[in-house]
Amino acid sequence: MRRYVEGVLRFRLLVIGLALLVSGILGFQIRNLRVVVDPNATLPQKHPYVSATRDAERLFRLKHQVLIGITSRAGDAFDPAVLRKVQQVTSSLVELPGVERGSVFSLARRAKNIIGTADGLEVLPLMDSVPQGEPEIAAMRQAVHNNPVYIDAVISRDARTAAVLADFATDPAGFQGIVGKVKPIVERARDASVEVTMGGRPVFLAELERYSERAQLLFPLAIVVVGLIHYEAFRTLQGLILPLVTALLAVIWGLGAMGLFKTPMDAFNVTTPILIFAVAAGHAVQILKRYYEEYHRLARSGTMPASAASRQAVVESLTRVGPVMLAAGIVAMTPRVQDMTVVHRPGNLQRPRPRAHLHSGAPIAPSRARTARESPRERTSDMGPSHGDDCRLGARPPAAASLRGRDRTACHLGRGGEPRCRGHTAAKLFLREPGISTG
Repeated sequence: MRRYVEGVLRFRLLVIGLALLVSGILGFQIRNLRVVVDPNATLPQKHPYVSATRDAERLFRLKHQVLIGITSRAGDAFDPAVLRKVQQVTSSLVELPGVERGSVFSLARRAKNIIGTADGLEVLPLMDSVPQGEPEIAAMRQAVHNNPVYIDAVISRDARTAAVLADFATDPAGFQGIVGKVKPIVERARDASVEVTMGGRPVFLAELERYSERAQLLFPLAIVVVGLIHYEAFRTLQGLILPLVTALLAVIWGLGAMGLFKTPMDAFNVTTPILIFAVAAGHAVQILKRYYEEYHRLARSGTMPASAASRQAVVESLTRVGPVMLAAGIVAMTPRVQDMTVVHRPGNLQRPRPRAHLHSGAPIAPSRARTARESPRERTSDMGPSHGDDCRLGARPPAAASLRGRDRTACHLGRGGEPRCRGHTAAKLFLREPGISTG
C-alpha cells in the first residue's frame, strides 16, 4: 500500500488526468441509464411458481397486456360511432411495433359469432364491418348475447364500454416505452362522444417507473446536506470539497458503468446513488481526518517543513486507512453479499462504489494536501497525536480497574483512584471535566 501511495504522489497529475478522463467517459454513458421495473427480477428465479409463470407467459404470450376501454358518453357500445372507434383502435394496435402477433382482441378482431345449426356449427366474425342501421345493430347485439363468453371480456355487462386488448413484448425502454406507443392511439380516439382510458399492468408499472424517477430530485439535496455537515465538522473548504468530489466521482463511475452495460435501474435501487454518495463521502472523510491527524503530529514535531510534513502525512494516512477501505470495497463487491439482500437489484449499484471512490479519491487527496491549513476549530480542539501512536487500545495498567470508553478511547482508574483517559476520538472532547485528565 505504501508503494502504491508513493507512486500516486509521484505521478499525481497523470493519475488525476486519467481519473478525470474515465469519469468523463462514464459520465457520458449515464445518458443511457433508464428506470425499468421488472417484477420478475425481484422474485426467486428457481422457485417452481415463478418458473411455471415464466413458462406460461412464454407459451401464451400474456406477459404485458394493455387494455383500452372505450365508453360511450350517451348510449351504449353498440352505437356505430363507438364501434368505429373500436375498429380504428384495433387496426392501429395491429400495426404497432412491439405488439405480439395475433394478440390483439376486440369486437372487431378475433371475436366470433358461433351459431349452432342442424349440420354443426357456423362460425362467423362477430363484427365484420361497422353495423349501419338498427337491424344490423340489433343483430350484433343478439350475437353478443348468444356468446356470453365475450361479456366482461371485450364488452362490459351493461354494454356501455367496449375493450381492446393487446399483448406487448418486453420493451428496452421499459413500461414507459410500451405506454408511450399506445398513448398516441388513445389520444386520437378521444373526442366528445366517448371516454377512452388505458389499463393493465404495463400502465401501472409505467407510472411506478415515472414515480421512481422523482428520487433523482433528492440527490442534489443529499449533496447540500452532506456538504453542510462536512463544513460544520472541518470549517475549511478543503474539508468541504474533497469528500464531495470523491463521492461524486464514485457515483459517476457506478452509474456510468450501469449505463455502459445497459443495466437499468428499478424502483428498488433508484435511491442507491444517494447511498453510494453518503458511504463514499464518509470514507473520504475518514481518510481526510486521518491525514489531518498525521499532518498535525508531523508539523508540531518540528522535524520537517510544512510541505514535507503534508506529503508524509498523505503517505501515512492512506497507508493506514487504505487497507481498511480496500477490505470494505472487496466485501461490498462480493456476490455473496448481494445474495444476502432481500431484493437483489440494489447490488448493481452498490458494488461499483468502493472501487470507484478508492481509485478516484486517492489521487485527489495528495494533490490538494499541500495546501492543508488548520481551521480555528482544529487549532482550539487540542487534537493531539493519533490514537495509534501513544494509546494502546484496551491497555490495562497493573492494579487498575478498567473502564471501556466509547469508540477507541481507553479509560482506566489510576493507582490513586483518579480516572484517566487517553485516545483521540470525538468522545475525548466530552471528557473535559474537573478531575479528569485526557492526557
